[in-house]
Amino acid sequence: MKYILVLGGSQFMGKSLLERLNDDPECETHYINRNKSYWNNEVKLLKNIHYTFGDRDEAKDFMSLLKYLSNKLKIDERNQWHTIIDFTGFTPKDIFPLSILQNKGNNKFL
Repeated sequence: MKYILVLGGSQFMGKSLLERLNDDPECETHYINRNKSYWNNEVKLLKNIHYTFGDRDEAKDFMSLLKYLSNKLKIDERNQWHTIIDFTGFTPKDIFPLSILQNKGNNKFL
Protein backbone atom coordinates (compact mmCIF):
# COMPACT_ATOMS: atom_id res chain seq x y z
CA MET A 1 0.00 0.00 0.00
CA LYS A 2 1.27 3.47 -0.88
CA TYR A 3 0.37 6.18 1.63
CA ILE A 4 -0.13 9.57 -0.04
CA LEU A 5 -0.56 12.85 1.87
CA VAL A 6 -2.09 15.82 0.02
CA LEU A 7 -2.14 19.24 1.67
CA GLY A 8 -4.67 21.69 0.24
CA GLY A 9 -5.67 21.60 -3.38
CA SER A 10 -9.46 21.46 -3.36
CA GLN A 11 -9.58 23.13 -6.76
CA PHE A 12 -7.89 22.91 -10.17
CA MET A 13 -4.79 20.66 -10.08
CA GLY A 14 -5.41 19.35 -6.58
CA LYS A 15 -8.96 18.31 -7.35
CA SER A 16 -7.86 16.53 -10.51
CA LEU A 17 -5.07 14.73 -8.65
CA LEU A 18 -7.40 13.61 -5.86
CA GLU A 19 -9.91 12.29 -8.38
CA ARG A 20 -7.16 10.17 -9.97
CA LEU A 21 -5.86 8.94 -6.62
CA ASN A 22 -9.42 8.07 -5.62
CA ASP A 23 -9.46 5.45 -8.40
CA ASP A 24 -6.05 3.93 -7.59
CA PRO A 25 -6.48 0.77 -5.47
CA GLU A 26 -2.76 0.76 -4.57
CA CYS A 27 -2.96 4.14 -2.80
CA GLU A 28 -4.37 5.17 0.53
CA THR A 29 -4.71 8.93 0.17
CA HIS A 30 -5.06 11.34 3.09
CA TYR A 31 -6.12 14.90 2.34
CA ILE A 32 -5.80 17.82 4.78
CA ASN A 33 -7.71 21.01 4.03
CA ARG A 34 -8.90 24.13 5.90
CA ASN A 35 -12.55 23.47 4.97
CA LYS A 36 -13.33 27.03 3.91
CA SER A 37 -17.08 27.19 3.38
CA TYR A 38 -16.86 29.40 0.30
CA TRP A 39 -14.98 26.72 -1.64
CA ASN A 40 -16.81 24.10 -3.61
CA ASN A 41 -15.26 21.17 -1.77
CA GLU A 42 -16.39 18.33 -4.02
CA VAL A 43 -13.24 16.44 -3.09
CA LYS A 44 -14.84 15.60 0.27
CA LEU A 45 -17.30 13.44 -1.67
CA LEU A 46 -14.58 11.14 -3.05
CA LYS A 47 -15.12 7.82 -1.30
CA ASN A 48 -11.51 6.60 -1.20
CA ILE A 49 -9.93 9.84 0.00
CA HIS A 50 -9.51 10.21 3.77
CA TYR A 51 -10.37 13.84 4.56
CA THR A 52 -9.09 15.65 7.66
CA PHE A 53 -9.70 19.25 8.67
CA GLY A 54 -6.51 21.14 9.49
CA ASP A 55 -5.25 24.70 9.27
CA ARG A 56 -1.52 25.09 8.75
CA ASP A 57 -1.74 28.69 10.00
CA GLU A 58 -2.06 27.16 13.48
CA ALA A 59 1.44 25.65 13.35
CA LYS A 60 1.42 23.85 16.73
CA ASP A 61 -1.98 22.25 16.10
CA PHE A 62 -0.99 21.41 12.52
CA MET A 63 2.18 19.65 13.69
CA SER A 64 0.12 17.69 16.23
CA LEU A 65 -2.28 16.67 13.47
CA LEU A 66 0.58 15.47 11.24
CA LYS A 67 2.07 13.47 14.12
CA TYR A 68 -1.31 11.97 14.99
CA LEU A 69 -1.99 10.92 11.40
CA SER A 70 1.50 9.44 10.97
CA ASN A 71 1.23 7.53 14.25
CA LYS A 72 -2.27 6.28 13.39
CA LEU A 73 -0.93 4.83 10.12
CA LYS A 74 2.23 3.56 11.84
CA ILE A 75 4.43 5.64 9.54
CA ASP A 76 8.12 4.98 10.24
CA GLU A 77 11.32 4.21 8.30
CA ARG A 78 9.85 0.95 6.95
CA ASN A 79 6.23 2.04 6.44
CA GLN A 80 6.55 5.51 4.90
CA TRP A 81 4.52 8.22 3.29
CA HIS A 82 5.15 7.35 -0.33
CA THR A 83 4.53 10.91 -1.49
CA ILE A 84 3.63 14.22 0.17
CA ILE A 85 2.07 16.79 -2.16
CA ASP A 86 1.71 20.31 -0.82
CA PHE A 87 -0.46 22.79 -2.73
CA THR A 88 -0.45 25.43 0.02
CA GLY A 89 3.12 25.85 1.27
CA PHE A 90 4.53 29.12 -0.02
CA THR A 91 6.99 30.27 2.66
CA PRO A 92 9.53 28.57 4.97
CA LYS A 93 7.06 29.15 7.85
CA ASP A 94 4.49 27.08 5.93
CA ILE A 95 6.91 24.23 5.30
CA PHE A 96 8.45 24.00 8.79
CA PRO A 97 5.70 21.80 10.35
CA LEU A 98 6.38 19.21 7.65
CA SER A 99 9.89 18.72 9.04
CA ILE A 100 8.46 16.17 11.48
CA LEU A 101 7.49 14.01 8.49
CA GLN A 102 10.90 14.26 6.83
CA ASN A 103 12.43 12.42 9.77
CA LYS A 104 10.23 9.46 8.86
CA GLY A 105 12.17 8.73 5.64
CA ASN A 106 9.64 9.94 3.08
CA ASN A 107 10.27 9.09 -0.54
CA LYS A 108 8.92 12.19 -2.31
CA PHE A 109 7.91 15.69 -1.31
CA LEU A 110 6.31 17.89 -3.98
